[in-house]
Amino acid sequence: MRRIAGVAVSCAAAAVATSACTSARNTLGTNSSPCYTAIPVAADAVHHRGHFLGIRLLSARQTSTKRRLRALLDARAPKVKTVCVVAYEGTYSLRQVEKPFGTAPPTGTGSVAIAVVSLARNRLIGTVVLRRVPLTFRHEVLGPLRRQRPPPTGPADRGSVPALALSAGRRPS
Repeated sequence: MRRIAGVAVSCAAAAVATSACTSARNTLGTNSSPCYTAIPVAADAVHHRGHFLGIRLLSARQTSTKRRLRALLDARAPKVKTVCVVAYEGTYSLRQVEKPFGTAPPTGTGSVAIAVVSLARNRLIGTVVLRRVPLTFRHEVLGPLRRQRPPPTGPADRGSVPALALSAGRRPS
């Protein structure tokens, strides 16, 4: 009986301890959390090309120091107060993105495409192609994990290359 009571008390203590680490709201704990609905819009803007760098929530005041972003908002959405800025890394020209804005980098292509999405309506305002990332993007989204080779199942597979070496991108030795 004491053992059952001890297990019950331990389980209750563990439940209380782990629930204290979470908050009552369903967010990621960052100020960019409202922007995660903008990711599909931004992915469509770059035609699902490139590598996702990150996302930022910016107010109109915060865009005042970023010349191209401010010019985009002034030209296409002067009344918008808050935007989500989603960055992708790859090779982009102005013809390869939706609603391009501004001039292309001197080479004609840039390594970064930044999609600017209105927070209130979740609509693409425009996409800017740049040579380098103008902002810090620290918040990332976990998407589908890359498919890995399944673990060995049959006796013939057991003597083959270990699955961990393949999934880590290393060659077997």
